[in-house]
Amino acid sequence: MTVHPRSIPKPVSTAQLPLATRLSIAGSWLLLWLGFLLLGLGLTMLVQQIQRTPPSHITVVGKSLSAAQRSSLAQSLQPLLQGGYFATNLVQIRDQALTHSWLDQVSVTRRWPNGIVIQADAATPVAKWGAGHFVNSSGRVFKPFTPINNPNLPTIYAQDGQAADLMQDFYAINQWFNPIGLFLHEYYFTSQKTAILIFSNGMRVVVDKEHTQQKLQQLSVLLRTDLYSRKNQIASADLRYRSGLAVRWRQ
Repeated sequence: MTVHPRSIPKPVSTAQLPLATRLSIAGSWLLLWLGFLLLGLGLTMLVQQIQRTPPSHITVVGKSLSAAQRSSLAQSLQPLLQGGYFATNLVQIRDQALTHSWLDQVSVTRRWPNGIVIQADAATPVAKWGAGHFVNSSGRVFKPFTPINNPNLPTIYAQDGQAADLMQDFYAINQWFNPIGLFLHEYYFTSQKTAILIFSNGMRVVVDKEHTQQKLQQLSVLLRTDLYSRKNQIASADLRYRSGLAVRWRQ
């Protein structure tokens, strides 16, 4: 079927439409643009209001935290909620939370529309540190939120600045002596760099700062071989010699 070009309708320009139709189209476009304008203004006012309004509350979560710990942490950080929702300094809140030595890991996030969430974990004691304090696995000394009564925890006596290095020694010593059933019970590190170790069977070992780890490792080898049958008869071992050691037997 062939369509003659004259049968195709020509487009009609807006100027050719009736006045009422043209006014109706212009009004529709005006209403559409007015709607977009009001929507933009509303979103702008909403964002500004959120920016000006500070978060209303702090939520503390953490499986290792007690209800008392969560409440105490939230109350201590509440005064920091002074800026707007987006202006609140999360790093400042995290740093302030970490001033509580009984906390180990802390992360801070925003929760829409008006809250701050703090994810925290309580520090886990690996050993006692002197009197009233404890040390975690990374060698950080802390004071617990509530007293910890665990007689099975070993005790370390040293200066606070030595905790990280001593915890590395602590793990190495246990790695050498655990296979023969001995566990480090007390660890004294004196100002003269002399270490005094007391093991779970009561054996007392004294070692100086010269080749400390090498001497302790050699002792563990002797206790696994030549001295294995008499390891529980040793009262003390003095390793402060260039070669050899002095052993005192139990009576």
